[in-house]
Amino acid sequence: MTQWSTKVLRLGSVGLLAASLLVWAPSSLWAAPAKSKATPQAKKKAKKKTKTEAERIQERNKQHKKYIAIMRQELNRNLAQFKKMPRPPVYSFRYRMVIRRSVVIRASDGKIMSTKDSRKSPTRTIHVAIRVGNHTFDQTGRDGHDWRIYRTLLPASSYCPKELTPVILQKQLWQMTDYKYRIATAQYWRKRYVRSTKPKILDKAGDFSKEPATIYMAPLGEGLPLDVKKWKGILQRVTKQSSKAIRVIRSGTTVKAWETITLGVGMDGSMVRLRRWGYDWGMTLQYLGKNKDYVDGSAAGYARYNKGLPSEEELKKKFLEVWKKAKTQTKAPEGDPDDGPAIVDPALAGAMFYDILLVRLSSQRFLRKQDERVFANKMNQRIIPSFLSVVDNPLLESYEDTQLSAHYKYDDEWVPARRLVMVKDGVLKNFYLSRKPYKKYKRSNGHGRGVVGLPFFSRPGLAQIKSKREMTMKALRAKLIAEAKRQGKEYGYILTRFSGTSSVSRGIYTVTPEDILRVSVKTGKVEHVKGLRVRTAALQVIRGILATGNNYTVFNGSDSEDSGTIQITTIAPSLLIRRLVFDRVTIAEKKGYELAPPFTPVSLKDVKPTTRKTPACPKVCPEICKRCPACQKSK
Repeated sequence: MTQWSTKVLRLGSVGLLAASLLVWAPSSLWAAPAKSKATPQAKKKAKKKTKTEAERIQERNKQHKKYIAIMRQELNRNLAQFKKMPRPPVYSFRYRMVIRRSVVIRASDGKIMSTKDSRKSPTRTIHVAIRVGNHTFDQTGRDGHDWRIYRTLLPASSYCPKELTPVILQKQLWQMTDYKYRIATAQYWRKRYVRSTKPKILDKAGDFSKEPATIYMAPLGEGLPLDVKKWKGILQRVTKQSSKAIRVIRSGTTVKAWETITLGVGMDGSMVRLRRWGYDWGMTLQYLGKNKDYVDGSAAGYARYNKGLPSEEELKKKFLEVWKKAKTQTKAPEGDPDDGPAIVDPALAGAMFYDILLVRLSSQRFLRKQDERVFANKMNQRIIPSFLSVVDNPLLESYEDTQLSAHYKYDDEWVPARRLVMVKDGVLKNFYLSRKPYKKYKRSNGHGRGVVGLPFFSRPGLAQIKSKREMTMKALRAKLIAEAKRQGKEYGYILTRFSGTSSVSRGIYTVTPEDILRVSVKTGKVEHVKGLRVRTAALQVIRGILATGNNYTVFNGSDSEDSGTIQITTIAPSLLIRRLVFDRVTIAEKKGYELAPPFTPVSLKDVKPTTRKTPACPKVCPEICKRCPACQKSK
């Protein structure tokens, strides 16, 4: 063979073509004349055509249906085997496949630090959920979590290889099902033994609610259309503003596009495809003041669609605002521990309501001995001022052109979302319910949320605080000063946003505002102060609300506890609170540089936001012009 190949190569291009035709062509073509070389135009036509977006969506649809069919086939095969097993019987059995795709671009000091793009090669994980026993008694604990087995010891999921064939997928499903079944039966018998000792049981409502089968296939949208090359340039130019600022120790800006698709089948006939996606941006900055104070600044946002991301000019302006705020904080005087009335802005107000009130309306928390269970027995009683109401509506997609990150149509347990009036005129009307029953509440109301692979938990969705006592910010400030005078206080306070976390522990609410303004009662002078945080009895905060602003604003954030990290959204106005207690926090210090930098340092004064100059409208537009780019008017 080698010798023959060498001889053929010596024949030249014409001989090679003829020899290859003699060897490989059918006998009917032996006498056919040799074809001429393809022209450049023919080569272009022969190239593989780029797929359109509609074709990509159709291809993904086909692939998802294939995965669902394989999961359904394996589920039925294992169900047939479970029926032959001894007690306890399997009464709930589900397969899930989670497909994640994302694009993440990070930049710092005018340089791209990292770029990750998994749009063409998404990660896939499979999850198996098995419950043995019955709806009244299964292997789960009192709050729905795994019974007496440390959760991190249990495999939450199994990663799939990039080339996922039907045989490999079936094998992974079979192995994971076998393992989860053995764990479930062990938990069940352990729980049976403990219950035989007749302990005091708070939970007598059952372990899993009966819900109708769900069939829902969410439509697929665009495949995260984020221009990586364009955004690299934008982030480089945005972060370059501080590249030679010696007092900006570290800064960075990130843009992320993400999509999570959950495919699932259940033994009750359920079949779902859930899709959640969005575009996130964020920036951080650490600034070192002349007095060695070291402060952080940040800004972030969410958009449901690509067009909702901020422009380059907006990002530059926001970056300079964060820089300016950090610099102002280092120059501010240190505040003294104090208490008094305060106005909190909408973002901080939303976080307060979420941590102090909404999280504590979770029915599964009432089943834990270590939880405070503040509102467990407060149904139809007033728990906040009567001019306030709270509505939770995950079906809401946007609010005044702002997209809401916590929007969903079905929760993570495949129960339809619905609008709930949680608090009406200060009176508690509802609890958040998952498929874990609580007392007389036997059905879920669409709030079983969490990360697939962990036991789902009843958690808030998308809450809107409504007020009947709204004021303008000018009137609210006047009321703040009047309240401070009434209490005999020297200052009132104005708080904006928060840095780090907002939390409640043992009935005490703790948060570090991003910015604290101190308003003098005598002179009305407003000044920044630093080194203070809020540390107040939680119930005192929400029960001490005197009035609200009329500036309702969306807060898109996240919450990490119980069943993992979930998206949360609150829509709230500014709040005037009767009394907040402030104590000191440690102010971080960092020594400045000893050596001179190798470049000419720049300061905030040297950097000015660039704006595009609008071209002047010509007096006479060309006849061909249909829409003048200068004045944006049709000619």
